Amino acid sequence: MKLLIRTLPFLLVVMWVTASAAPPKEACELPEGLYARRQTLKQQYSEQIRTGYLNNKEAANQTMTQIRVLDQHYRTLYSRLCGAAREEDIYSIEQCCSNAGYDPIAEEICNLERYLDNEEGTTKSFVQTFPQTSREIGVLWELDEISNGPQGLLVTECGSIGLVDLYVNKLFGLVAIGDRQALQRFVNLSQHAEGAYAEGLTDQIKTLFVEKPSLVLDQWPVIRRFPHIEEIGAEFIDEEQATVERNFHKLCVRPSQTCAEIERAISAPRD
Repeated sequence: MKLLIRTLPFLLVVMWVTASAAPPKEACELPEGLYARRQTLKQQYSEQIRTGYLNNKEAANQTMTQIRVLDQHYRTLYSRLCGAAREEDIYSIEQCCSNAGYDPIAEEICNLERYLDNEEGTTKSFVQTFPQTSREIGVLWELDEISNGPQGLLVTECGSIGLVDLYVNKLFGLVAIGDRQALQRFVNLSQHAEGAYAEGLTDQIKTLFVEKPSLVLDQWPVIRRFPHIEEIGAEFIDEEQATVERNFHKLCVRPSQTCAEIERAISAPRD
């Protein structure tokens, strides 16, 4: 009994601290059907634009306003999780993500935040849960719409770049240290990328040829599946071209199919 009496105040303090650390419920819960509603509005907006923006300007603007109102729920969640990750508060992250329920956008945000909270301890799960299917990658692209608005970045708690850049940069950091599964995810992502996203991924893969030639040589069976890799030489400026050619001249002393493919790729002429 004496032991219980002595221990009880300590337990109460622990319970109070744990409870006080929990995130506000309203900051984490997402309205039921939020993602489905957002997708419906996006489809509606696309149709309004496709049939002529000038003819549907007022309706299209109203639809976009509704989308931005919905996105504020995701921004509140993202902001809360960024703060928890910065404080290394995994309890709040897990509580918040649990309260968010099943939502494709929230799931991807939570996967990133768990990694930001503990990069060394969650590398494997971060890579394994990185978007792979067309649907998951489609959700990834949507994250930029959440973290950015017409005037630029809307959520700054996680830094000065948007969600997609942050997500991809973290993955590429693992690629650069030789994580083969991360490289597979990166190459798979590149096969679904277009426009500015494709250009950004090409810039990143290009740095491997300049800074990590041994990795390129070792991982060529994966890297060779990167879109238009056979034309990577066209992406180098003169100084980079000279560095890359020098790198692989040293590494490819013995002729091989891998070296032959790489040498052809880095020799692709610029337009």
